[in-house]
Order: sequence, then C-alpha cells, then structure tokens
Amino acid sequence: MKKKQKTQVISIVNQKGGTGKTTTAVNLAKALELLGYKILLVDFDPQGSLSYYLDVEDAHPNIANVLLGEADIKTALLQVSGMDILPSNTELADLEISLANYEGRESLLKGYLNEIKDHYDYIIIDCSPSLSLLTINALVASDYLIIPIPMEVLSFHGLHLIKNTVQAVKEALNPTLTILGILVVKYSPVRRITTQLLSAIQEEFADTLVFKTKIRLDTRLIESPAYGNNIFETASNSKGAEDYLDLAKEIIHLTQK
Repeated sequence: MKKKQKTQVISIVNQKGGTGKTTTAVNLAKALELLGYKILLVDFDPQGSLSYYLDVEDAHPNIANVLLGEADIKTALLQVSGMDILPSNTELADLEISLANYEGRESLLKGYLNEIKDHYDYIIIDCSPSLSLLTINALVASDYLIIPIPMEVLSFHGLHLIKNTVQAVKEALNPTLTILGILVVKYSPVRRITTQLLSAIQEEFADTLVFKTKIRLDTRLIESPAYGNNIFETASNSKGAEDYLDLAKEIIHLTQK
C-alpha cells in the first residue's frame, strides 16, 4: 500500500451517452487498485450502467437510499474485485426530482462521501450522460474530472458546454474543481478520422490537457461487461488492460504531485 495521500475524487463526465464513461470508471479504478491504492467506485448514473457492468444492479441499499436518508452509506458499500462500490439503479432518477426542493441540494453527495472519504486514496464517480443536478452534485464533490471522447465524428460536440458548466460550478460551488484532462478512447491511429479529430480537439481546447495515454479500440473492452468484470480479470494481456494501466500511472503522476 502506498503512503497515504489526500483522497482524490475524480468524476468521469460527458453529457453524451456511449462515450466510454463507465468503461473508463471501472477499468481506471481497477488499474489504480492494482497499483496499490484503496478505491471507491460510485455509480451516480440513474441508468445504473456501472452497477450492471459489475453485476450488482439489484443491490439494496444503494446510493439513492443513502441520499434519501434511508440507509447509512457504510451499509450500501459492496466489495467487488478488491474495490468498494456504491451501486445505483433507476431509483436515482426519482431522487433527482425529490432533490429539487432540498436546501444545499448541490452538495448532498459531497456531504455523504465526506463520511467515508478518508478510507480511500481515489474515489471515482461514474456520472449520468447529462449535465443534470446529479452531475452537478458529482462535480461539487470532486477535485477533478475526466472527459472521455471517442474518436467519432460527433465526439467532441458539447465539450464547450461541459467546460462552461465546470466554470459555473467553480465560481459558485467548488472553486478548486479542475478538468484533469480529455481522454481519447476508441483510438485507432490508422483511421484518418482519428487524426483529424485529435487535431481538432487539441486546437479547440489548447488550454486543456489531452492525456498522453490513448485508449485503443479493443473488442475485449466492449465484451468485458458481459462477464460482469473489469478488463484486467477478463483479458489481462489485452490492449485495453495495458492502456488503462498506463492511464492510471499518468493520473497518479498528475494528482500526487
């Protein structure tokens, strides 16, 4: 186990679906765990994609029960593959409506995570594919966010909206929030569109780090949710496993300075 550092909370954010948020959350978290860090994974998507990925979608209590005050956060924790998980399901969508009249509703998640935060080196939050009140809660609770961008034509449509939202959260609710970087996923250097999109991202968002590590196209990454596990336990010698381990090392370097 590494020397205890300040707990780093990282949200994986993109307002579009199908951008690799959940795949990144699960496999980055496991890579960090393999490198000796204590990890909490938070499923904060009403679709419960992360919970489905790890085969805990029917877990009760879950994060919605915690936020509604129906369960202690410690009772909702599950352990999967050496990591602690806060699961979710569609109850979270109903919760978002209930939160509308809560005082301090934007900081609700942060308050509960603070109860257990010191037990972890990294907390990774898988956000919903929208810039909703739930996503705002995740950003308020976070030190950093990572924006996964697949190398597809519409991939960076909306990046400006994410940056504007982050700036608004910084100004009003969380002045230390930082975009850690843009993560290129579904990367294939032999495709011309990949080179074009990467150049466009680097030009349009020159003030934002694009991670050196790129997550290459890998069918094993696509298949791994079917096995209810991470890429390291389904295909440890795959490109996906190699890339997420490299990403974890890059993130450690950036966050543990």
